Amino acid sequence: MIYNETSLILKTGYKCVALSAGLVLLMVLLDGDIFALLAMFLFLMTLWAYRNPERVPPRNEEKTLVSVADGRIKSVTLLPSTEGKERFEIVIKSSCLDASILRAPFSARVQAVHNYSGARLSASSPLASKLNAQSHLVFTCEGAEVEVVHTLQITPKAIMNDLNRDAHVVQGMRYGVMLKGETSIYLPKTARVAVNRGDKVRAGETILGLLA
Repeated sequence: MIYNETSLILKTGYKCVALSAGLVLLMVLLDGDIFALLAMFLFLMTLWAYRNPERVPPRNEEKTLVSVADGRIKSVTLLPSTEGKERFEIVIKSSCLDASILRAPFSARVQAVHNYSGARLSASSPLASKLNAQSHLVFTCEGAEVEVVHTLQITPKAIMNDLNRDAHVVQGMRYGVMLKGETSIYLPKTARVAVNRGDKVRAGETILGLLA
């Protein structure tokens, strides 16, 4: 569980950090200066990817929807009506340089959790959205429903998701880890979207929109 982790580095990253540190030591012992430098770069990248920053959510948490992942807004789209419902889709692209922690968008109940194993293709592949590993979540509160889909991309680690159905979360609470990928957030049409394409967002802090 990562809900209440306060360490500077996530426990789930300890193994990767230890392996990269061991690689640095090995290269130094073998006098491989260039390889030692590359190993040190990998070690620092691993530390950065698994960092565990504290975030302060906005005060009006009952109506605001905060970002679930660090990254940059790839697109904001009003989708065509399906089953009588129109929704906004906000897509966040997260790189290995972004903090990997996933956080709850608002205080709510987890209505559904579905995790799917799969490939780890690059986003440039037309098959990525269909074949890559995904984690689907639905959060509900007082009639408001927000769906979140995390899609993994090229990375050695799978998506980590600690949530279970009917769990209760508070805004900004840690619930998982994704080193690299894309996150799609689906909001009801009545929501007011507060971000634009190209905006940089921080999980647990940046307001994506205002729920009606």
